[in-house]
Amino acid sequence: MNFMDKRYSIGMDFGTLSARAVLVDVDTGDEVAVSIVGYQDAVIDDMLPDTKIKLPAGYALQNPKDYMEALESLLRDILQKSNVDPDRIIGIGVDSTASTIIPVDKNYMPLCMHDEFKNNPHSWPKLWKHHGAQKQADTLNRIAEETGQKFLRHCGGKVSAEWLYPKAMEILEEAPMIYDATYRFTELSDWLVYLLTGKEVRNSTVACLHAQWDPVRGFPSGEFFKAIDARLEKIVEDKLGTHVQSSFTRAGG
Repeated sequence: MNFMDKRYSIGMDFGTLSARAVLVDVDTGDEVAVSIVGYQDAVIDDMLPDTKIKLPAGYALQNPKDYMEALESLLRDILQKSNVDPDRIIGIGVDSTASTIIPVDKNYMPLCMHDEFKNNPHSWPKLWKHHGAQKQADTLNRIAEETGQKFLRHCGGKVSAEWLYPKAMEILEEAPMIYDATYRFTELSDWLVYLLTGKEVRNSTVACLHAQWDPVRGFPSGEFFKAIDARLEKIVEDKLGTHVQSSFTRAGG
């Protein structure tokens, strides 16, 4: 194949302490360049950055600026190392830790980046290993069992405190002003896709496991959420968005 006809793809993985990217030759599978970037604030489990605000036990937050800086640095570094023409890169695939939940406004800006919310821990991204929502998970699982929710069969019989709904419930109960200000509770992987494309999409892989979405039945019903708390009845429509797209399709460009 002519050098000018070569095609490349970038895979990006956002982990707990760092993000990494790999550029591969689509036709041969050869690895062309690799880049790794560590997060400056790493796991925030003691105090909020630039404050003296102490976090409760079980908290694990992250700084969205770390994700944004890593995304830009990785792409720049990959291109510099490979000297590949950007026009020959035909795709970017993204994955991340889950369930890492970010409360965002209508412009998809994390609420912790607003001066009025930044001192409230509930406005920050809750990392997958944030365990502050165990009480909420216990409540959700109890009511799911009592009402015979079929989604329990597909998630090992219990919803984890690390997943989306318990974390959203924790925010509703402990910081209702943050809940009300949240336009979307978005997964990290979906937020990264938004940064790259400007498209609001929930990927099916994370939605299935961490938001109990089913390709036939959709999300759990409003009646189920209402049985937990009347304020949660429209959490799917109002705070998640109902558009779920296969992880194997193109989100945007």
